[in-house]
Amino acid sequence: MGAWGVSVFQDDSGFDWLDKFCRSRKPVELLQSAISKVLDNDTFIGYTEAAAALTAAEVVAACLGEPSDSYPEENYFRDEWMDEDDRAPRPDLRRIGRMMPAELTEQSIAVVEKIKTFEGCELRIFWQDSPQYAEWQAGLDDLTERLSD
Repeated sequence: MGAWGVSVFQDDSGFDWLDKFCRSRKPVELLQSAISKVLDNDTFIGYTEAAAALTAAEVVAACLGEPSDSYPEENYFRDEWMDEDDRAPRPDLRRIGRMMPAELTEQSIAVVEKIKTFEGCELRIFWQDSPQYAEWQAGLDDLTERLSD
């Protein structure tokens, strides 16, 4: 695990999941899976699972036309320094948004709240012990607001 900032898109685990999403032939199912793994878990939520679920919630917000200021820009998907085969294809967020079931937005809001408050969430514990905990929580509040618009 590696985080270099409080944003969902400042985390290695989040970017790993985003790469998987960009290459998926079933993007909606991948969004649903990442979110449901956390919502269905009432014991311990690992760092990687929580980071994936938050990244999925950010993608849902972007599909709804409410991307984060830190959502990866075009050059993330087509960096010049990468080999052609390594470049992540840029997903068609509008098309994916039209394919998403309506309940995915509510589930995204619920997963953000669970990660923010669940005592057994390793990602929350990581940030709780950090001086940037309030900033991390504010970022999650912002995500919830964008999902609620």
